[in-house]
Amino acid sequence: MTAQEENKLSRNFKVTGFFKKHLATLAPHAPSLQAHVDNFNLKVDEAIDYVQKANEDRTGAKLAKTYVKKQLCGLTIGIAGIIRAHYVANNDNFSAQKFKITKSEIMYGAEAEALIKCQKILAEANAIEPAILAMGVTPAQLLAFSNGVQDFSDNIYGPKEDIEEGANATKLFRKTLKECDEIIERLKDLMLIHEGQFRNIYSQFLSCLKIDNNRGGRPKKANLFELDLPSGLLRLVFNLPYKKSKLLTLTNHSEASILFGLSNFTDSFSNPPLTLKGKETLSLSLEEIAPSGDLLLVKNESEDLVSLSIVLK
Repeated sequence: MTAQEENKLSRNFKVTGFFKKHLATLAPHAPSLQAHVDNFNLKVDEAIDYVQKANEDRTGAKLAKTYVKKQLCGLTIGIAGIIRAHYVANNDNFSAQKFKITKSEIMYGAEAEALIKCQKILAEANAIEPAILAMGVTPAQLLAFSNGVQDFSDNIYGPKEDIEEGANATKLFRKTLKECDEIIERLKDLMLIHEGQFRNIYSQFLSCLKIDNNRGGRPKKANLFELDLPSGLLRLVFNLPYKKSKLLTLTNHSEASILFGLSNFTDSFSNPPLTLKGKETLSLSLEEIAPSGDLLLVKNESEDLVSLSIVLK
């Protein structure tokens, strides 16, 4: 989500809050206003759902894949070595060369290619099972290897599907945000009816429509960050080299709590996050927040918009 999109979402929250307070007064004077406001509120709720889906923490899936690869790595290299030893003992060096595989291929190489090699080694192990059992491989090891290959296959495609789903949610969010813009244009026309009779309310409406592009995490001063954090949003505030002695002061201007922390990832906390309660101010050194991490992330898990000020010294 871009800073402009965040600011538009913040504006939309303000508009929904405005009509929650004033719709009962205004609706009798503009019969179609209720339907447009209901449609706008529905689109805002949809946008929030898409934001939450796009920003789901996928760290678990990434860690699961790494764990599966580590478990599979030792089994693959060990059984492949036994297969090669079998063919070398039978003076078949050509076949032995087919089953060479390294740790780097499994852990860091192209995953689809690594999976194919592991499946090939498993098929060969099953084909010459009596021979490799005689050389010390146990049935339990073969079963673990087979399960490991299947787990690897499952984990290659699972996280990728999650990422694609997140990307699709981002597209739908942007489409919904555009629809909100279109409804706001119709609401502006309808609200003109009230300019004379309800001048103060009309002025409040216009104030809600203003988009403050200085907000959303861009510093007004060199070390001051101010942002509105919509419901469900995980936001990168800054990316600066980690230095233990740097002091971070966070002020929560809202009632709801938020999570914050330093991370090595832009889309998830790599260290356990801390909590900043509503109306609370905390001053902590970076060392007190986490042992490492150049990225400051904040996350709003509440249903309300949260306003923050962050000072880095």
